[in-house]
Amino acid sequence: ILTRAATRLAESAEAPAARFASAAGAAATASAGWAETPGRATLTRHRPLGVIGVLCPEFCRQATPVLAMASILGPVLAAGNGALLHPGNAAEAEAEALIAALEAGGMPKGLVGIVSEPRAALACAFAARVDLDALWCFGAGDLPEDLPARAAATGTALWLSEGGASETWTGPGGASDLFRIAAGRRQTLRLSWGA
Repeated sequence: ILTRAATRLAESAEAPAARFASAAGAAATASAGWAETPGRATLTRHRPLGVIGVLCPEFCRQATPVLAMASILGPVLAAGNGALLHPGNAAEAEAEALIAALEAGGMPKGLVGIVSEPRAALACAFAARVDLDALWCFGAGDLPEDLPARAAATGTALWLSEGGASETWTGPGGASDLFRIAAGRRQTLRLSWGA
């Protein structure tokens, strides 16, 4: 799906095509690790978190909102998660176009939703939801100080980032590896046999 979306975006000369292609490639080449010793084997694999609430960085409204959204959404979707996305008031049209490209590539409708409330109120509402598995807040300087406590009360994994470095969105590959790792959890299975 990400590869098809990247192809469609590349045809329309959109910047995030490379981000989706990179995320798709990482998902395709990521494999579970298998280690075997006499009488025992260990399988380590990555599992998706579930649904991630994402508050995009404020500075991207003026600079590269689509690139920032693609840099975040690519790894989130490649890891098998759904997302609730707050693109910023000035970037809703770009977010809708990005989601339309993903859905045209075969992504199920509703896997990524757009929300448009004030950031601070939305962060608190997200942190209070028990059906949200993680909350990523970029440009977190304007958010309530008690947000970590609110998230901890519902068991929501919280990632707060100032996100002010433009190279995060414009550099080679962006922070896609970091996002991909954060978008999953490691699961280790140990199998034993013999006497």
